[in-house]
Amino acid sequence: MYPLAHSSPSNQSSASISKYVTYTVKDSDSDSDNADVELLRNPTASTRTRLAVVPDLDGRRYCRVCKDFLPLTAFPRGQRRFTCRTHMWQRIGKRAQEKLSNKPRKKLLARMWMQLWKDRLVFGQTLVELRQADVNTLLEVFLGSAGADQPIGKLAVLPRDPSVPLSNTNAVLAPKQARRELLVGYTQAAETYQERLARVLL
Repeated sequence: MYPLAHSSPSNQSSASISKYVTYTVKDSDSDSDNADVELLRNPTASTRTRLAVVPDLDGRRYCRVCKDFLPLTAFPRGQRRFTCRTHMWQRIGKRAQEKLSNKPRKKLLARMWMQLWKDRLVFGQTLVELRQADVNTLLEVFLGSAGADQPIGKLAVLPRDPSVPLSNTNAVLAPKQARRELLVGYTQAAETYQERLARVLL
């Protein structure tokens, strides 16, 4: 472990801060998962020896992009990193979102899943047991059925039985246009939901 002069960065000598910053930056943002990904892509790639972890100082951590000490809440949770949330988004998240937008089916699945996740609140559910891959399976079955002339972009996933969480056995496709009416109808009279759903099922 590298020596530190004091627990508070504001009171440290310039030499101690310089040493801390140097070792922190050399720690490659502590993004060890980056090295793991590279190793998976190229099994013959060699990884350099990582330096010892430098402790956070007085509830603050150095961001190697901001070049300043920030509160721990400014950093992503979980894997220890030395890039704040804002710059992590600019570095990874924004690029991932742009990549997703270039794949229409994945973008559609993400949108449909987020919609059903929000709809769970109307039905008083706390979880969803349906994954995006399951939604994709529903769409594939729908596209393979006879007379499937409804564009998949205008479909919504709803529970067959609103009293239990959405799952593989409790999910159906319905027109987006009918979804709003079904949700409004459920809040007014829950017992009529399944009757109305049966009339709009594809």
